[in-house]
Amino acid sequence: MQLNVAGIEFAANPIYVWADVISGRNATMAFTGPDDGAWHTRFNLAIGAYFDSTIKN
Repeated sequence: MQLNVAGIEFAANPIYVWADVISGRNATMAFTGPDDGAWHTRFNLAIGAYFDSTIKN
């Protein structure tokens, strides 16, 4: 099994964005594809909003 992952994170409070490109071969558990030795690629994009939860007087 071989996996390669490259990603980037961007933050502009309160918005955060993560992007990953994942390539794998012989990775049937991660990619649920054939164990054929060919490379299979997936793209992951996550967007989140984080807010301050401290109480200010």
